[in-house]
Amino acid sequence: MGSRKVSNGQIVNTYVKTLFSLAQDENRVEEVDVDFRKLEERLRVNSGMMKHVLYPKSQKKEQKHSLAALTESLSLLMKNFIGILDRYHRLNLLFPIIEGYRRYLESHMGFLPVLVESSVFLTEDEKTFLRTYLKEKTGKDIILSVVENPKLLGGFRMQIYSTLIDCSLKTKISGLEKSLRGKS
Repeated sequence: MGSRKVSNGQIVNTYVKTLFSLAQDENRVEEVDVDFRKLEERLRVNSGMMKHVLYPKSQKKEQKHSLAALTESLSLLMKNFIGILDRYHRLNLLFPIIEGYRRYLESHMGFLPVLVESSVFLTEDEKTFLRTYLKEKTGKDIILSVVENPKLLGGFRMQIYSTLIDCSLKTKISGLEKSLRGKS
C-alpha cells in the first residue's frame, strides 16, 4: 500500500478547524482572533523574532526565547496551540493558519470575503451594487476588496476563497488566440 502525502493546505485546514472548534467550546472565538492579530503584529514588527520563531534552522535556544516573548500576554489556549505547532515543527505554517482562521471566522459569522480585480476604478455605487448582488446570490454579507489592474485590459476577475471567476478581456483574448492556433 502506497503512502499518501498530506499537503500543507490540508494540514493548515486541520489546525484551523480544530482550533476554531476548541475556541467555540470555550466561548473564545474572538479572543483567539485578537491573539492572532497580536502575534501577527509582533512578528511583522520584529523580523529577528520572526526569523527565530518561524524558520526551523534557527537555534533551539534562541527559538524558545523568542517564542516565550512572542506568547507572553496571550491566552492559555493560544499558548498551548503555539506549543503544539512548535512541538510538531509547524511554526512555519503560522501565517497561513492565521489567514485560514480569519476566513473561517468570517464565514462562521456570515461574512464572505470577495476580492475583485477590475481593469478600471470602481465607484462606490458600483461597489455597493456588487455587494448587494453577491449578498442576494450567496445569502452572506460581503467583505469586498477591490484592486485596480489595468493589465486586464477590460472586465474583471473575482476571487471567492479559492474560486476564481475570470471575466477579463485579457483572458478572453488569450482563449481566442489559443482557439485560432488550434490549442485548447
